[in-house]
Amino acid sequence: MDKILLGNRVREIRKKKNITLKELAEGICSIGKMSYIENGITEPSSEEIELICKKLEISSEDLLPKSESIFLNEIKLIFHEIENSIELGFYDRAKKHISDLKTNQEIHRRDLLELSYLEALLAFEEEKYIFSMELLENLLTNKPSNSFEYLTISKAYNLLGIIYNELGNYNKSINMYQQALDICNNRQLEFKILFNLAICQATRGHTSDARITIGLIQNKRKNFRYPKLTYLSFLLNVIDGDYNSIEEIFDLRNELFESKDYDTFLRTQMFFVYMADKDPKTFERYISLVDEFITDQINNTSNNLKISSRLTIQLLQALISNYLDKKEIIKAETLLDYVLALTLESKSEKDNALSYFLKAKLMEETTSNKELQKKWLTRSINELKASEYSIFAGIIYYELASLEDTKHDYWQLASENFYKSMVKKHLNTLRLSVILPRALY
Repeated sequence: MDKILLGNRVREIRKKKNITLKELAEGICSIGKMSYIENGITEPSSEEIELICKKLEISSEDLLPKSESIFLNEIKLIFHEIENSIELGFYDRAKKHISDLKTNQEIHRRDLLELSYLEALLAFEEEKYIFSMELLENLLTNKPSNSFEYLTISKAYNLLGIIYNELGNYNKSINMYQQALDICNNRQLEFKILFNLAICQATRGHTSDARITIGLIQNKRKNFRYPKLTYLSFLLNVIDGDYNSIEEIFDLRNELFESKDYDTFLRTQMFFVYMADKDPKTFERYISLVDEFITDQINNTSNNLKISSRLTIQLLQALISNYLDKKEIIKAETLLDYVLALTLESKSEKDNALSYFLKAKLMEETTSNKELQKKWLTRSINELKASEYSIFAGIIYYELASLEDTKHDYWQLASENFYKSMVKKHLNTLRLSVILPRALY
């Protein structure tokens, strides 16, 4: 991009239209930076060029040579393609675009910041949380100089908040959301951050704080109906002991499905399994409704919910665990065949490990072949990182040890007590964080 020719063209058109430098800079960048742009010292980003053209009431072709205008539009299209690829789970395609752009010498600083954010978002979706956090922390060392960079920095703080919430560091998560709000200059992003803040507050059991945050959203967006927000409000009622909202959640499912919010719809299904697990006598009837839905999905070859395949796996695992507890082996076996088929496409090591573990537990009920049980338990443990100690790994190793011919001793009795106290609590997809709506970015 020829910065001098561009700057001269901006100044020429601005003066023709009797627009002051201050008026042109307002809402785009500082007066000093706009002066640098006009003098050919600073190169504007693609978004700044877009806003300058809007202020001057001209097209980008009037300001830039055709080839440079096409290049800037191509960058925006590639960013859009990366976002779509991440959302749809086409991670290799997103990585290819990111790699190509990182080697492009003509890309602007503003676009490099956005590219870093998208790379961090991709790492987050692949559950590479540490790598994602490193990218975001590095991005946050940049001082924003215009509204677009402020937006990217705000998105980075928001994503860090989501990651810390996933990792259970709720205080740090809330701090990240507050920092995102402090510099947020976009109404839509502000809504997402507040929504995520309410989710974090609900996850840690601070329902009053979550309601205050929801109130802030509603005050800022009058007459705004958002099914995710409605679901969160109903969930807060249930957490506080108002079981009347359970039927309201049941009624909300149709609206979620019709609006194609399959992720939240599946979370409502998980919620009903969660309630049946907590109080089988009162809520057992919901299990048959969830099973009916799942069976319909298995028989539906088009499978509208493929976009939420990971949540589908977690829902199936919750149902299988429920059936194994009740010794409903045939139902568990039917669902397990389906979940193992989905596992072949799954990239979540923990989900895969749990699927294989459930297969071993099913075989414990249906066969005396210990070698076959060991095979599935070994597959389960191999999915987990060998260098990381975890309660899940301990549970699997206990199961493997129990298949060996060893006499009962105090060590075994101790481990058995540990196992039985931990297995229900920790080997369970039915967690509040999975039932709550998905965070927005």
